[in-house]
Amino acid sequence: MNNDLILEDNWTGGEGSNAEGIPVMVRYRQNLRGFMESGDYPTKIEIHWSYDTDEASEMPAPGEADVIDNFETALIYALESDRQSILASVITGQGEKRWAWYTSNAESAQERIDTVLFDFERLPITIATTDDPNWDDYFAFIADFGGAA
Repeated sequence: MNNDLILEDNWTGGEGSNAEGIPVMVRYRQNLRGFMESGDYPTKIEIHWSYDTDEASEMPAPGEADVIDNFETALIYALESDRQSILASVITGQGEKRWAWYTSNAESAQERIDTVLFDFERLPITIATTDDPNWDDYFAFIADFGGAA
């Protein structure tokens, strides 16, 4: 972990729809090049939350949306407070919310996630960890949504 790096809270995002016309909201953090180039964040952790949709919007139903927001806030506090992990992108739609984190230590990040989970009832999430030292998935995400890192 490089404590000299500054984590800005600059996000780009938008709302659109997939090929079937289902609404999708995306956001990704800008100005992460220093974290990428440091080589200290080689692992991506994706957390997927399968939610019940509000039929009108295809987004999370209001009660579940509040729990999802509280979970995200707790994760940010647990993982980013010392820059152990960095939230890079979030996508919501089609009955799922996905957070993509880059971490300096996957085992430590999982322990922190487990600690957060103790504060919630059983959640409909899955967690996947992949090696992505060049942040290829992050750049692919940005390319899919027309931005630049």
